[in-house]
Amino acid sequence: EPLRGLDGIDHKLLWSSGQMNVGLIRVAPGAEEPGHVHHNADHHVHVLSGSASIAGQRVKAGDFVYVPAGVPHATTDVGPQGCTFFYTYVPHH
Repeated sequence: EPLRGLDGIDHKLLWSSGQMNVGLIRVAPGAEEPGHVHHNADHHVHVLSGSASIAGQRVKAGDFVYVPAGVPHATTDVGPQGCTFFYTYVPHH
């Protein structure tokens, strides 16, 4: 399903416990997620395929990105094959 109405970005929530969300995001070539902040949650991202810049860090398949709570992050500069990543979103207690 589309992520927050953004063109070219699909999202699938795999699991949610109230303490953690786990899911997949696929960003099509040429699409970008303009950025947002999780004020009270850490974000962990594992890139499964393709490439992009996530939180200002250039990543490719196999790379990991940690985004601490309160840090703005976007997904930009998506490679020609798009970018698919697994994420966890863990709120602070």
